[in-house]
Amino acid sequence: MRTHATLPAVGGTFRFGATEKLRTLDLSEPLEVRRVATGEHAHTVRTLGDSVVLKMARRLRSGIDPGIEMGHFLSRSGFTNSPALLGTLEHINEGGVPTALAVALEYIRNQGDGWSVVVDALDRELEDETLSGDADDRGLPYSLTLIETIGRRTGELHRALAAADAIDPNFAPEPVTNDDLDEWLKSAVLRAEEAFDSLDKLPDTTDVETQQLADKLLTLREAMVRRIETLVPTIARGNKLRLHNDYHLAKILVSANDIYIIDFEGEPDRPVEERRQKAPASRDIATMLRSFDYAARTAVDRQRQRGATQLEEIETRGLNWRSLAERRFLRAYGMARDDSTGGSHLAGGELLPLFLADKLFEEILYEGANRPVYLATPLRSALELVAPLDTTTDEDGA
Repeated sequence: MRTHATLPAVGGTFRFGATEKLRTLDLSEPLEVRRVATGEHAHTVRTLGDSVVLKMARRLRSGIDPGIEMGHFLSRSGFTNSPALLGTLEHINEGGVPTALAVALEYIRNQGDGWSVVVDALDRELEDETLSGDADDRGLPYSLTLIETIGRRTGELHRALAAADAIDPNFAPEPVTNDDLDEWLKSAVLRAEEAFDSLDKLPDTTDVETQQLADKLLTLREAMVRRIETLVPTIARGNKLRLHNDYHLAKILVSANDIYIIDFEGEPDRPVEERRQKAPASRDIATMLRSFDYAARTAVDRQRQRGATQLEEIETRGLNWRSLAERRFLRAYGMARDDSTGGSHLAGGELLPLFLADKLFEEILYEGANRPVYLATPLRSALELVAPLDTTTDEDGA
């Protein structure tokens, strides 16, 4: 990589690349190679000592790799709360189209990913509150301090992306148009319809609680679709930015009292061009807020599995934590995003409810098809979203 070598390959060439950081990195001593269990299926990951993380693609997709592209941009922009891009290996076909094969990144010492750290902390906090009964006298818990840090760094990331050079077509912010609003609404409604169709065909093996939640949501199908249609602003405002596009707690590394944002390649199952699309910053925010909901319910479920008493009270505290996490994240985000696009409508905040609903139904589809044991989580949240409609459905249908 350091030599920027180009080697012949079947159907094209192998192209190696290196950033200045790799060229100046001291790699003179032998490096221990360690396997990293990431739980993802798109890459094989190895660490080289405490200097380099090497991600090797297991699923090859032709086209500009969003992770490599974002790594170069963040290096230029001076954003330091993501692992620095060190080097790349790509196959370039005879038409000049790249396919990413491997990427080398800066190694960050860490306590774990944001999902594990937040859920573990919240689990302990819920248990401590149950034992002591002193929830209000403990100050700000570690889990919420961490959420504030995530909010601040997310705001700084989006501020850097919003400041992209106007002459760079791949990153320059673009105004949201009425066509964009129409497309996002159409996509959200279609996803909701697909999710409802899937709920109508749940297998007989579905557990009783999940089936009951699904049945209740199905009675609100028409009202829910109408609700989604009200979530789109009547006037297009704000800008579309390049985003993380797969942003949740597992895409965070916790390092001492700070966090680092990782894995900018987007969801590996989506086409490359879709992962490079621009959208309002609130799309990233929506996926992170949904991650808080999963974290809260997972921590509560851990308490239940350990046979905790006062489960109703614990669940209430878990959902209260979720609300506090959302507010503290958004406040820290807004303060960090305090620039010319910091106003809620200019930052795309008006679209947050639409993107939250869209993400909810995406989760229902995914969990139903891949992790049915988790399907109850988005179902409960969807019912919260439409709770006001539950009392009006009969009247509307009269």
